[in-house]
Amino acid sequence: MNEIAGHSRGDAFDPPDVPAARWCDLFSGSSGLLMAVLSGGVALHSITLYITASILPTVVADIGGMPLYAWNTSAFVVAAIVGATGAVPVLQGVNARWAYIVAAMSFAAGSTVCALAPGMPVMLLGRLLQGLAGGMLLAWPYVLVHQALPPRLWPRALALFSGMWGVATLLGPAVGGALAQYASWRLAFGALILFSLVLAVGAAAAVDRMKSDTVAAALPMRQLALLVVAVLAASSSSLAGSALLGAFGLVGALGLLVSLGRTDQSAAACLLPKAAYESGGILGPLYGTAALMAISVTCTELFVPLFLQRNQGYSPLAAGYIAAVASAGWTVGALLSASMAPSKALRLARASPWLCALALAVLGMTMSRPGTSPTVETTLPIVLSMMALGLGVGVAWPQLASRIMAAAPRSEADVASGAIMTVQLLATTMSAAASGYLIETTARTADMDLATSAAWLFGLLVFAPIGALMIWPRDIDGCT
Repeated sequence: MNEIAGHSRGDAFDPPDVPAARWCDLFSGSSGLLMAVLSGGVALHSITLYITASILPTVVADIGGMPLYAWNTSAFVVAAIVGATGAVPVLQGVNARWAYIVAAMSFAAGSTVCALAPGMPVMLLGRLLQGLAGGMLLAWPYVLVHQALPPRLWPRALALFSGMWGVATLLGPAVGGALAQYASWRLAFGALILFSLVLAVGAAAAVDRMKSDTVAAALPMRQLALLVVAVLAASSSSLAGSALLGAFGLVGALGLLVSLGRTDQSAAACLLPKAAYESGGILGPLYGTAALMAISVTCTELFVPLFLQRNQGYSPLAAGYIAAVASAGWTVGALLSASMAPSKALRLARASPWLCALALAVLGMTMSRPGTSPTVETTLPIVLSMMALGLGVGVAWPQLASRIMAAAPRSEADVASGAIMTVQLLATTMSAAASGYLIETTARTADMDLATSAAWLFGLLVFAPIGALMIWPRDIDGCT
């Protein structure tokens, strides 16, 4: 750990009237290759999600396993949550360079298993290995940036990581779809193998042999077990066969999360820093605000293609790329936020939940109109709302994440940084499961009319950015 990791709340950022650092500062000297490697790890994880989604229909047609179709994503995401949670403790005993190399090679191994899979059970094993390694590659950039860069560069680095999701939404479906249609779906996993190996080589040259001295003494095994069971219980809610059984699954998952929080507060090895549980503290509201903002865009991206195809008559390709506009907006918003002076970026971030709430309200009104066909009049408000939603979250995300890193006590700095992705993955996974249950239940009671489901979903999602406004830390300026 170098000296910058322990910046306190008051000195972690330049004063609000100091201009933001330049982009060239982020890529100057040895930090340029480090940023390429770390952002490449985020890109590998995100591109894998979109590539796999685009080729899965072809995979099932080739090797079978339709009953396990949904578990391709579930296995990957659950494993990614475990990987992200264990990412920081791993750095206690293994230096960062070797940890990153091993994770990249493990991702390559998982992709190899998928590429050679003769059936869906073997494919799921590969997906588990991919997810475990991908979760670490997704979490480590936050920790390593905290250790390797001065605080004034954190917002730009975090914006760069956010931008990788926008890149993934453009490249993932295109690469996966083209290879599945014109060559072989197995070559899509071959491309991921090559990407992973390039990352491993880059890590050998760019990542320092630093170790963390602020992490917990051991993996938080009890919390991990509760977390995995909670995610599985929530994910099974839409498959329960009845609304009552599904509701029990969601309530059970909520109870497990409450138990997880209580266990984490008193455990020696913890998921979140102890300061996140302090009454009147700033870390808890920061994590909560970031989670609610992420939920706003993730659930929308996930279900908008379904509504566009079923309610509005859009083609799968058009629906997919309209949904991807939100990720493009997130990227633009993050880059815009990181390019501003800190005081201006913070004011814009504070206003961004209003933009998200308005966008979700417009989407709810548009998506709940059944029986319409694609026209400019119907497409334009959808596209603009998706862009506004992503833009709002993108503007807020670098400010919230960098202030989490700055507000954490020195002894919990790395735990706080690594927990950013754990919280985001957990919040989006649980909310996606609850949204799936809501859509399944409302569609069943409305004779499979998804217009009603869209009205319910977006009507409830509006409360996510509103909730973010309510818990937004009033003393967040103390982190600047």
